[in-house]
Amino acid sequence: MPGTSSLKGEENPPLLSCDKLRLGYGGEVVVPGISLAIETGETVALVGESGSGKSTVAKALVGLLRPMGGTLALRGHELGNLTPRQWLPFRKKIQIMFQDPSHALNPRLSVGQLLAEPLRIHYPEWKRAAHLLRIRELLEQVHLPTDVLDRYPAEFSGGQRQRILLARALAVEPELLICDEPVSALDVSIQARLLELLGELKRRTGLALLFISHDLAVVQDMARKVLVMCKGDVVENALAEDLFRSPQHPYTRELIDASPRW
Repeated sequence: MPGTSSLKGEENPPLLSCDKLRLGYGGEVVVPGISLAIETGETVALVGESGSGKSTVAKALVGLLRPMGGTLALRGHELGNLTPRQWLPFRKKIQIMFQDPSHALNPRLSVGQLLAEPLRIHYPEWKRAAHLLRIRELLEQVHLPTDVLDRYPAEFSGGQRQRILLARALAVEPELLICDEPVSALDVSIQARLLELLGELKRRTGLALLFISHDLAVVQDMARKVLVMCKGDVVENALAEDLFRSPQHPYTRELIDASPRW
């Protein structure tokens, strides 16, 4: 792949990894150096309050923000210095669900057009019938009826729009889905249904998840590992069962105490 290189010394590299990844905007550092690794099929949670740098990390991991330093790799292939054009093949492997689907979904496109767009970009050789078949499969996966194809995002509830966004992210069969606060704007019952759906898809497809949230309670039953961020730094990185049983950092304990469901 032009513009990419394999990192040496790793025979079985993680699906996605970054080491001392430094991130920021306009020369101002927001995240001084985050390191994490996500294995195939694994769910990792990144938790912290608003402004801690979580969404900045998410943008960098999908190539929307160029790192200021450190390394970022997909199965050992360095991604940090790629141009947007060089990133394109890797977008099939890493997709993202943003927090607000009303901003992430073009209001001028129908559901059918929204789901067809990534297929046209990544599978230009497919005929229209193949696109339509895949779109119907996606709607079934996220439990939406096929009669929504001609409707527009504004016609749906917040939970339904998140399902449309999820279907769009799944269209190219990624190996890793980054979920950036996908349930924070939903009420508790709808949150639960979307989390159940993500768990179902993970079991069925082997999808790996990076689940980003400000609420530790949301990720308690989902994640194998949890990283806790505070002001751009990871202050705790542990297996979920260990972290919830015996949090080591005062900030982690504050997050646990602040959760109404503990």
